[in-house]
Amino acid sequence: MGLQARELLWLALLATVLVHNAEELISDLPGWNQQHQLIPGPLLNDPAAFVVAVAALSVLGVLVTWIAVRQRPEWSTPALATVAVVMLLHALSHLAFSMVSASYMPGMLTAAALALPVSALTLGWLYRGRSRGRHSAGSPRGNM
Repeated sequence: MGLQARELLWLALLATVLVHNAEELISDLPGWNQQHQLIPGPLLNDPAAFVVAVAALSVLGVLVTWIAVRQRPEWSTPALATVAVVMLLHALSHLAFSMVSASYMPGMLTAAALALPVSALTLGWLYRGRSRGRHSAGSPRGNM
């Protein structure tokens, strides 16, 4: 099975998410949040819950990507767009919180180096294809 552009973008986004999640865990995002108190809610105030949530999201990402790449379901394109938008917004939040706190927010490096460019590339590819009538929501394959 040859990989199409959409499948390669799924794999790039998955790699981005996994590396980003690892940075958040290794750099102790819950500890950073306890120090700066910028993000409310129980998840970032309970390190064990944070690890479980990050692990669950990572496993879910692997499963969804595997299905999207191997089976190429109709929902693959809109799901890819959704993941790219979520990662773009998540990356921007890391940059914003780093600026507001005047400190390194765990996850900020991969947000800037990976999540922003990979998400923008994905959304640009989807937009270009949609404006040209290719790889629409129901299209199983698309070329770059």
